[in-house]
Amino acid sequence: MKTQHRFHYTHEAKQQTLDFAEFDLHVNVGDRVVFPGSDHAYEVIYKEFHLNSDGSVEHVDYRTD
Repeated sequence: MKTQHRFHYTHEAKQQTLDFAEFDLHVNVGDRVVFPGSDHAYEVIYKEFHLNSDGSVEHVDYRTD
């Protein structure tokens, strides 16, 4: 099962929530992420893992500023 990485943007960013099938799990709070087609760097301000009952990762929620 692939891990979903859901990014939640501030309203001002005017970006849709994105689901990623593959993403580096080493992204941490304070890191900056630039997406293809954008020259804007989003700073990760929140990271939360959601687990399945077997302990595997269902998805990871990020919030950016």
